[in-house]
Amino acid sequence: MTVITDNLADKINTYLPISLSDDDCLPKNICNTCTDTLKSFDSLYLLAQQSNEKLQKILEKNRRDIEEEGGRFG
Repeated sequence: MTVITDNLADKINTYLPISLSDDDCLPKNICNTCTDTLKSFDSLYLLAQQSNEKLQKILEKNRRDIEEEGGRFG
C-alpha cells in the first residue's frame, strides 16, 4: 500500500472521476498496482501531449513549405 501523496491525489483528481481532499472520509492509501497503473497512465498522457505538439509543429512547417512553393495546403 502507498500513502496517497499530493502528487498522486492530483493525478487521481485529473484523470479519474474521483475528487479527493484531505478532509474527506476516503481511505488515504492506494494499492501498489493502482499506483503503478496511475503512474503509467500519467506517462502515457504526457507522451501523447508531447507527440501531439511535435506533430502539430511538423504539420505547420509542411503547410508553410507548401504555401511558399505556391501550392495549396488542405
